[in-house]
Amino acid sequence: MDARGQAGADETTAAGREPVRFLVFAGAPRHESLNARLARVAADAIEANGGEVDRRTMEEFDVPSYDGDVEAGAGFPAGAERLRERLLASDAFVIASPEYNASMPGVLKNALDWVGVKTRWVEFLGEHPDPEVDRVE
Repeated sequence: MDARGQAGADETTAAGREPVRFLVFAGAPRHESLNARLARVAADAIEANGGEVDRRTMEEFDVPSYDGDVEAGAGFPAGAERLRERLLASDAFVIASPEYNASMPGVLKNALDWVGVKTRWVEFLGEHPDPEVDRVE
């Protein structure tokens, strides 16, 4: 057990299962945004329930806009490779993302385009500062 009483990477939970490993980060680069705080709350809840959390920031996964020619020539940018490695090391991931123009932030979209999210369960958490924006009259 670690200092928090959580099962370590080589230990099992009280129910006899290995803990589920989660990658958790906010989908935009602002460190003290509502979504960064939401990611911390989600990570805390996962840990409180026996999960292991890899807490990261969007800055660590900074990438240029996706370009197939760049990928074919130079390969993955460093930020995309870091995200891919973290995703492969996790059982699941949680992204707390703001809504930008009825979508996710471009920085997050670019990172996901580079790594291709095809084999993982996805949980997006998010907020919108103005509930009237999405209202259709």
